[in-house]
Amino acid sequence: MAKCIIAVVLWVVRLSACVENVTPEGSVSDGQEYIEADDELPHDYEYEEPEEINYDIMLQYIDWYERNNDMVGWINIPGTKLDYPVVQYRRYDDEGLVTGDNQYYLYRDFDENNNTTGTIYAEWRFPFTPEFRPDNSVLYGHNTGDGTMFNAAADYYAYHRSNNGSIQFYLDNPLIYFDTLYTPGVYKVFAAIYVHTEENRYDDVFDYFRWRIFPDEDTFFAFVTNVMDRSSFHTDVDLKYGDEILTLSTSYFKLGHNVDSRIAVFARRVRPGESTDVNLSAAELNPGPLYFAEYYKQMGGSWAGRNWNTNLVHGLDTWLAERGDSDIPLLYSDMRAEMERNILPADTTTMPDLIGMDYDEARMQFPYLNLNPLQDFSSEFLRGQIMHQSVQVNREIYTSQQIDVIVSMGPQLVELRNYEGGMFTADDVVTMIIRQGFNSPRIIHEENPDIPAGFVIRTDPPALSMIELTENITIWVSMGYIE
Repeated sequence: MAKCIIAVVLWVVRLSACVENVTPEGSVSDGQEYIEADDELPHDYEYEEPEEINYDIMLQYIDWYERNNDMVGWINIPGTKLDYPVVQYRRYDDEGLVTGDNQYYLYRDFDENNNTTGTIYAEWRFPFTPEFRPDNSVLYGHNTGDGTMFNAAADYYAYHRSNNGSIQFYLDNPLIYFDTLYTPGVYKVFAAIYVHTEENRYDDVFDYFRWRIFPDEDTFFAFVTNVMDRSSFHTDVDLKYGDEILTLSTSYFKLGHNVDSRIAVFARRVRPGESTDVNLSAAELNPGPLYFAEYYKQMGGSWAGRNWNTNLVHGLDTWLAERGDSDIPLLYSDMRAEMERNILPADTTTMPDLIGMDYDEARMQFPYLNLNPLQDFSSEFLRGQIMHQSVQVNREIYTSQQIDVIVSMGPQLVELRNYEGGMFTADDVVTMIIRQGFNSPRIIHEENPDIPAGFVIRTDPPALSMIELTENITIWVSMGYIE
């Protein structure tokens, strides 16, 4: 497949999520938006681009990326109007750290012009690279009411507007296509839920948009049970720890604007070698999804309990049996409590030195710390090691305080392209190697009767090697035939 070299930047991340705002009928609202206090960022601050690293981008997205470098992918549900580029607003601040703003494209189009329907955007904290997608890629879009943007996503919810308990939209659209700039992705839809987001008013919030990384099976199983208990329909799409999840989030004010609420759709990426076929005959309506207290207060009824096939989640039945509460949904706050059930720390503690520790080891040794893992490449730290913490060592902190820790993903590896066999002149190869982000190569001249003088014979490391950007490269240049 034809490709082109483009430039993207590395990251470090911080901040909180926000979601979009539309009316109950789906049209964009001019009312207040749901936003957390530390989400607010000025859009006119100065920043400097870091050193650039070159990646290959799929041919069909080159022109789009050149229009807007915030583009990270494309989402499509065939047969619907949902067929759009996806953006992600990430910027370097004065300290060299990456910040972001989930509000930026809320009311801006792809070309950053003011627009009431906005642009489909990705949660900003975790980037999309050739090697990495978040465990749960969270995308946001407006529920416009006219079939555009994420109005189609909202139609997966079986009780959305005129659906009246129908799963026909799912039956017609069991697959979602989400490509990053670098790799295609096909996802099998397995759930659509209706939840509220008002943590300050109610205790029963399922904040699905915060579950972006699943560091262990406990976290994954807790997430999946929360999703499936609330889903308006059931499928036979199986799930297992390690699967990549796609979440589409859009506003839906079923109970009026006094209750800030959302529809969220969940899909699982098709695994390598797996068929994209879906057994639609196994799909069925869930007549009793789990809702929330305010919903039952206004609409009546109560949750009758778990009614989906837990065997479809590999290892879940064993996990539920070990917990002994198979019919009780596990919220994120419960996960924290479970981790701390045998440890009762004081309200304050002293910040330990986590640098160089394995992240999982740090969680086990200090379970009372509220660690928020972020990721970045590093040539100095092994994969999984903590290389930065947001709070200085020995500082007194509250045990509830969030502590950002940057966990190494290991070294950034880049493929050395094929410059061998006399295809390019030495000057061209030097230029292209530097553009790839490597240092200027060492040049050795040697006689070669088969390759014209001035053209590159071979490289060390060899062509197509995956190497660090700091690794030295040597090129051998032909002197032609010397008598």
